[in-house]
Amino acid sequence: MLYRRGMLAGEVAGNRLDRYVLPVDQPAPLDADGFLDVSRAAWWGSRENRPQRVADLAGRPSGFVLLAAGGAGKSFVMNRLSEREPASLTVDLRARTAPELRAAVRDAITSGEPVYLDTLEDVANYEPAAFRVLEQELTTAAAQGIPWWLACWPAAWDANLAAALKGSFPGFRELKLLPLTRPAAEEFVASAGISPS
Repeated sequence: MLYRRGMLAGEVAGNRLDRYVLPVDQPAPLDADGFLDVSRAAWWGSRENRPQRVADLAGRPSGFVLLAAGGAGKSFVMNRLSEREPASLTVDLRARTAPELRAAVRDAITSGEPVYLDTLEDVANYEPAAFRVLEQELTTAAAQGIPWWLACWPAAWDANLAAALKGSFPGFRELKLLPLTRPAAEEFVASAGISPS
């Protein structure tokens, strides 16, 4: 199933995209309580190795995979990013067989627009050949002009698919979704009507 997304009309408390990512091989600057401390990140090496706002990923010409454990907020982030991309497509690949996956990806390619593929761990759990099918379809000549934005659990992410995407798409990045900052966590809790203590 393909979904067209429109621009985000407005952001409500708790729905803002105040999240950060880092390349998977970089350590996250955390405070003593495990919250992301972006103030500590300013002195960390090169710009590419510092936490980057998730909102800055929207509109990137090269693709990425967003890796984080279940419940960490990947789908929330992917939904918010797709809302910032007026012409993007979100393709739900869950509960599809290999031929159905192939057909859905090919349909998305014909749009010529950025494509979001979320919950790849569920896709692979249902169809064991899912990552091989994605590798074959996302590395075709037709697919190479399209930004592919993927999300998956780190433990389920496929190394062969990662290598193929990096080889086919210059600038393709494997990113990890970082924990909330303390202010973002407090705002989230307050938006749920809970008093932070």
